[in-house]
Amino acid sequence: MPFSKKLEKIKEMLPLYSKRLVSDEKREEIENILSNEPALQKELNFWNGVKRGYDKIKNDFPEPSNNIYPKISSRIKVRRKYIWNIFSLNPKFSFGFIMFQFLVIIGLLFYILNLKYEYKTLSTAEIKAETAYAINVVFKEDVKEKEIRELLKKIDGRIIDGPSKTGLYVVGIKDREKKDRVLDILRKSGIVLLAEPAC
Repeated sequence: MPFSKKLEKIKEMLPLYSKRLVSDEKREEIENILSNEPALQKELNFWNGVKRGYDKIKNDFPEPSNNIYPKISSRIKVRRKYIWNIFSLNPKFSFGFIMFQFLVIIGLLFYILNLKYEYKTLSTAEIKAETAYAINVVFKEDVKEKEIRELLKKIDGRIIDGPSKTGLYVVGIKDREKKDRVLDILRKSGIVLLAEPAC
């Protein structure tokens, strides 16, 4: 059954009343109301039981002696001092270490931002620079990759561009003086349709 506002206020004061922490006026008011309200009496019995429980616990476990705080405090200080000595972190060293970490992080950020993500293939400018002479080559449609590799090995050449949409490859050789011999080998092979000097 719900209490009225006045009785609800009295109910809230019962824990303090049980511990004798209310003024004399309030005590008289509470006692007058308690005599006519069995629900509030039941609530008071509950808080009296709680108080008795706390009193029993207090008797079973006496409060620690006064010197317990200094003992705990001295142990904490010793442990702090030990940890401090391990790392030798005086304030100047700590500040220097923080600055070092900050500079490392900034350096890493610059490094990551300046990374160039690119792929290098066999037709890069570096490979083109190694070739002294370029030849346009068109292979037969049914030719196998193995046959192309064997022919390139024979002429000591490499594909530096292609294939284009029309099937044109650009093959580079290092020795310009051998260009005529290489063109002759390419034209006489059974897998090449066209072999001409590149412009």
